[in-house]
Formats: sequence, structure tokens, C-alpha cells
Amino acid sequence: MGCGHRFIGSWSTSIAGRWLWGGMGRSWLLLVFVVVSWSFPSCSATPEADALLSMASSWGRTFPTWMGSDPCVNWEGVTCSSGVVIGLSLGSSQLTGPVPPAIGRLTSLTSLDLSNNAIRGPLPPEFAFLQNLQVLNLNRNPLNAPFSTEILQLRNLTELRYDVAGVFGLIPNEISNLNKLEILFLGNNSLVGPLPAKSIGSLVNLKQLTLWGGSFKSPLPPEFGNLVNLQYLNMHTSTLWGGLPPSWSNMKNISRMLLYNNDLTGYVPSSWQALTTLKQLHVGQNALSGSFPDWLVNIPVEILDMSRNSFQGPFPNLSANLPLVNATSTNMSLYCNYFNGSYPTFQLGNLVNFTGNCFTNESTRETDNTRNTCNRPFFCRDFFMRLEDGCAPCPAGNYIYDNKTICTCKPADYVDQSGGGGGFPYGEVIGGIVGSLALILALVALCKWDPIHKRLPFDPFLLFSTNDDDEDWDVPEGVHRFTMAELSKATGHFDREHEIGAGGFGKVFFGTLADGKMVAIKRASTTSLQGQIEFRNEVNLLSRLHHRHLVRLEGFCEDEDLQILVYEYMKNGNLGEHISRAKGSNVLSWYKRLEIAVGIAQGLDYLHSFADPPVIHRDIKPTNILLDEHMVAKVADFGISKATFDFDTHVSTRPAGTAGYLDPEYFLRRQLTTASDVYGYGVLLLEIVTGQQAIDHSRKEEFNLIEWVRPRFRERGVEVIVDAALEGNYDKDVFTDMTNVALMCASFNKNDRPAMKDVVSYLEPHVRMFQSLSGSNTEAVSSHISQLRGSDLERLTRPNPNDYLSSQQFMTVPLHTAANDYSPFNTRRPNTFS
Repeated sequence: MGCGHRFIGSWSTSIAGRWLWGGMGRSWLLLVFVVVSWSFPSCSATPEADALLSMASSWGRTFPTWMGSDPCVNWEGVTCSSGVVIGLSLGSSQLTGPVPPAIGRLTSLTSLDLSNNAIRGPLPPEFAFLQNLQVLNLNRNPLNAPFSTEILQLRNLTELRYDVAGVFGLIPNEISNLNKLEILFLGNNSLVGPLPAKSIGSLVNLKQLTLWGGSFKSPLPPEFGNLVNLQYLNMHTSTLWGGLPPSWSNMKNISRMLLYNNDLTGYVPSSWQALTTLKQLHVGQNALSGSFPDWLVNIPVEILDMSRNSFQGPFPNLSANLPLVNATSTNMSLYCNYFNGSYPTFQLGNLVNFTGNCFTNESTRETDNTRNTCNRPFFCRDFFMRLEDGCAPCPAGNYIYDNKTICTCKPADYVDQSGGGGGFPYGEVIGGIVGSLALILALVALCKWDPIHKRLPFDPFLLFSTNDDDEDWDVPEGVHRFTMAELSKATGHFDREHEIGAGGFGKVFFGTLADGKMVAIKRASTTSLQGQIEFRNEVNLLSRLHHRHLVRLEGFCEDEDLQILVYEYMKNGNLGEHISRAKGSNVLSWYKRLEIAVGIAQGLDYLHSFADPPVIHRDIKPTNILLDEHMVAKVADFGISKATFDFDTHVSTRPAGTAGYLDPEYFLRRQLTTASDVYGYGVLLLEIVTGQQAIDHSRKEEFNLIEWVRPRFRERGVEVIVDAALEGNYDKDVFTDMTNVALMCASFNKNDRPAMKDVVSYLEPHVRMFQSLSGSNTEAVSSHISQLRGSDLERLTRPNPNDYLSSQQFMTVPLHTAANDYSPFNTRRPNTFS
């Protein structure tokens, strides 16, 4: 009941007395007073109520409990103290649109949760009025905006959750203003480097920090050693390089450290033995080297992942009474390294993984005739064993710098933004070149000057003209320039028997080089020849793209007016042949299909998020997915796609692609975005699950695979669409999740599609789980995943705001969604570049 109604109720008991006291002559005055009182309430809704109702209206939401004039009386999501609103919790409330300016009127707010909605950015200037705010949660919203300057003015913040929020650009140095922060979550955005190391390192009150999923291209900051109160650090998959900083030993309270899937190199610092509170250490999928840290056995680390690195030497003798052994009895991952000596004989349970090392008493196989024998499963890094000055090889595009005794590497193209030393002396070299050029030009001009005879204007650039254009172009390092004679000999003079395919670019041949190496040779047709500059730009681009799931460029040939690209040879052909079994190939197992799907997603995520410049493939389909000798999937033909620095909106171009995989919005609007690749991936993923083609006119119920799958999957589940060739041998939950993701990717509206990084985050945990359980049988694995699904169900659907693992929800075992809900993501996922 409103204020005016309460006022009239309080007067109703005295009206009769006043009537008698004043006599009949005054009765009309009382009646007028009653009418006026009912028409104009004696008090109005509070300013805070007005602000909240205005916000709800802007978001198009109606909250049934938001009635009356006092928001402190049973209003959903509203918390009050002393009659003022101090907390607003509207997470997962289906809010759509920008944050309304009216929020600036809630100046007493100390806690604001707007997570898991579809809120767009940027934040309004009025947001800066919330000077009392201590807790702010904007996780999982498609803000698609730079880091908010309004947030930087909220100096009382102790908790800022900004994960998966579509934040792009640099982290501003002014983040040091928020010196009361204890929790800072910035994971899985589109943030780029360099990291503001000193600014973040000054936030000495931090207890939890996430920066995962960025593209920082920075070394790990030694300044983070100042974060002496830090308990949780997550910086995985962020294009970080260099060594593990010894100064981090000052993080005496660190409990969980996640640094996996970067380009980290060098040794684990001995100073880290001071980190006695470590419970989880994840440094897998890097290029770390050296021996296993002996001191680590004395720390009770519960989960230890050092897999897919370059650690070498014998493994220490462990006994059952060591702290590490007691703590990690089922959670130690050391696979895909180069440990040698005797295979460990101690008992650590079934889930400890030592496969893919070089122990003398485990089964081995010959890798090639120039390297040592070692057991290397297909999912391990490329085998090397040879050392350079005592160091393991650097990742592609990196070189060893600083002190070679610690074997750390840095990217060759890295320029220190802070003005510090240690990098390649670009300035000195360029300065010397410019000075020499100026001297040469001056001397030549002087020689050509004739004060008597008039001459044509002198053009100094004619000095460098030549009939050989190659002098103007430095062939990219690591890319071999083949001669026509070499490639002709390798292919039997491009004999038809060597032809293995043809496409829009031209014909493809397989060949054997003089050293015995097999390659795929793609020769451009006369109709697809580019200009010389365009072709060389393409070679430059391809030379910079290095990823396990991209077909590698070996070299090129530009001779006799021909343009030829030479790639690594993929022994097992393309995925289309295996899906359709066109050449009598074996049926792909369900797990191999999962691995292939994740590999393709990782390759596309690299092209979209980490390539420089980013690349849109434009033609994702099974025949452009090639399989190597170990059946590892690699994306091909990205070399004839569009690369651009301007991904903020789109690339306008005429439609190009293949029917069935072509993004409908691309076709209608001529706007190419990364979402176009996501659509093609969704169709491809459906083919992997169903074994059917994208367009099949013999499929009488529905020619289009998406429209064939969608109603069947919704109504009857995955069983009625899965490839019959599997004969029921597949994991139902995994294939249901794959289908959910596929249909989301293949949404008509590009804004409803996830980014490829989200697809990887959703599907990759399935592969990791089965890899970690590789020693168990299929039934045990499936049972274990089912248990994890059940235990994680409530946490994944209703995140605990006090759970610092909430920023990793996409990196845990994913939630199994119902068959009638083909959107596996909590909200509409932002597409970073669309």
C-alpha cells in the first residue's frame, strides 16, 4: 500500500469525531479534505525506489516484488541498512541493454552484482557516483567495451569481478588507484599487452587475481612478487613468455597458481621452495626445461601439472612419507616430458601420468634416425632431445636471451614498451642504417651535380632500382625458398600420379624432397595468380602462423611466373574422407572425433585471437581439415583467407565459401566476421557427430543438416542423430554437449554465437579428463565424469560469489545441458571481433 493510502487509514478513526465537533456547517470541508488526501498522497516513493524502477524499465524487466514505495520492504535482490539501499543482486536476471544512468542515484551501494546477463557497455558516467561501492560483479556480460574509466574512480572497491565480460584493449595503468582490491578477476576477455606490471604489482592487498585468456604477449612480471598476500593466481592461455620470476618466491601465501598453456621457458627457480603453502601448481603446456625441482617433494602440493614441457633428467626417488607423495597420490601429471632413467616404481595411484617420457624400462619407439628413442604419444609436443648450448629449443619465433644458464627465451619481434634493455637493439641498427643512407645520398647527389648543364631532377630512389625485385624483400626466417627444379623433381615433373587435390587456388601435389621429406605442393592456377606484392605478403603472413592445429608452411617457390606454396604433408588426408569413409577408411571412434573437434577449435581460436594480424578463414569445411600420421587435426587453406587489422566491426566483401557452411548473415550483409568461421565450425561439428554431409539431397526429410538435426535433437535427444556407424559406442553426455555447442555456433544471428575461445573452454575439459584418466577403462572414465557432473551441477548453475573458482567455470568439467536446450552458455556469448 502506498504512502497516501496509509495516511488516509490513520485519519479514518478521527473523521467521525471531527464531524460532530465541527457541526454540520463544516462537513463539506472535511469531505474536500478526504478527497484531496486520497488524490495526493502525503508522501512519495523514495528516490532510491524511483531509481530502481527506472533501471528495471530500461532493462525491460518487471520484478513482481518491486511494489510500493519502499525498496527496503521485501524487494527482490535489494539489501538495505538503516533504511537505505546498500546492496543490489541481480545476477542471472535476464537483463538486456546498457546500464542505465539512474544507477548513479544509488550512492549508498556497497555491493552490486549484475553478472550473467546480457548487459552491453560502456558503463555510464554516472557509475562513478558509486563511491561507497566495495564489491562489483560484472562477470559474463557482453559489454564489448574497453576497461571502464568509471570503475577506476571507485577507490573503495575490494572486489572486482570482470571475467568474460567482453573487455578489450589495454589494462590501464590507473588500475593502481584501486589499492584496496583483494579480488581482481579479468579473465577470458580480449585484453592485450603489455601488462601494466608495476600498477598491478602495487595492489599489495590482492588475494585473488585472474588474467587468463588474454593476448598480453608479455613476460611474467617480476613485480608480481610484491603481492605478498596473494593466494590465487590464474594466468593460463595468455601468450606469456620468458622465465618464471624468482621474485615470486615472496608470494608466501600463494595456494593456487595456474600458468599453463603459455610460452614459458627456462628452469623452475630454486627460490620457489619458499612457496610452502602451494596446493595446486599448473605449469603444463609450456616449454619449461631443466630437471625436476628436488625441493618440490617437500611441499604438500595436492595437484601438480608439469605436463607437455621439456623437463629432463632422472626423476627423483620418492618415498611414501614425502609431503608431495602424500598430497598428490592421484593428481600428478608429468606426461610428455623428457625424464629419463628408470621408470618410477613408487605407488601413487592410477591417475598419476608419466606417459610420453624417456624412461629406460618403458616401451619406446624410434622417432627418426637422427634422434634418440623415446616414447612420444601423438598428443605430445614435437620430439627434440637435442640441446642448444645446454638449453632446450625455444618455441617457434623465440630466441634465447639473458643468461643462458637459465635457458629463457623471448619472441624475436618483441620490443620492450617500458624502455628497458635486454631486447634486440632495433634502435641502434635502424639509426645506423638511416645515417649511412643519408651519407650515400649526399655523396651521389654531389657527384651528379653539374652547375653548367641543366639536368633532370635527381631521384635518389633510382639508385636502388634493379631488375631483381628480390633485393627489396627479405624472405621470412624459417621459410625455405624452393627452386622450380627442386619441386619439379620432387613431383615427377608435376605428374598426374602425384596430384592429390584441387581447389580454388589451384592443384595440389605430393612430393618427396631430396632429403626424403614428404611435402604437399600447392600450385596456383593462372586464374588465381596474385600480384607479386600480394603473394609475398601472403608468404610473410603464413610464416608467422605457428600452431599445433594449423598446417605448417615449409616454403614457397616464385619462379617462371608461377606461385607455389609448400606445406607439410598430411598422411591421413582430409576429415571429409573419414566422415564419409569415401576411401574405405576406418570408422572414427567417438573419442577421436572429440579430439579432432577440439583441435579444430583451438586452431581457429589461434587464428582469431592470437595471430598478428588476426585471420578469418572464410571456408571451414571437412575437406579443409587435414589429418597427420597420428590423426591430429590441422586447419588448412587459411593462407587464402582474409587477414586484417580492422576486426572491430567487420570486413566487407563478396560472399565466398561453400554451400552449407556459409554464414547466412555474411551472405545477406556482405559483412565478414569471426562469427562466420564459428558458423562453419558449428556445421562441421554436426557432421562429426552425425556422420552426415552439410547438404545432402538424398536426405529426403531435410536437405540442410542443421534443420535436420535441430528438431530431432530437441525432441528425442542425441541418440537419433548420432552416426550409426558408431554402433552405440560413444559417450552420450559428451556427444550431447558437442551437439549443444554445434547448434549454438550455427545460430542464424551472429550475436547468438559463442567466440571460438568459449568453444575451446567448453569442449577441451572433456579431452583433458579422458587424457588424465587414460590408464582407466572407458566405463570407469564415464562413471568418473558423471560423478563430477553431478557434484558440479549446482556450482556451475548458481555460482557462489565467495568461490574464487567461479572465474574458471568454463575450464572445469562442463555442465550437461538438457537436450531441448541447445545453448550451453549461461548468456548470449559476446563475439570478440563481431
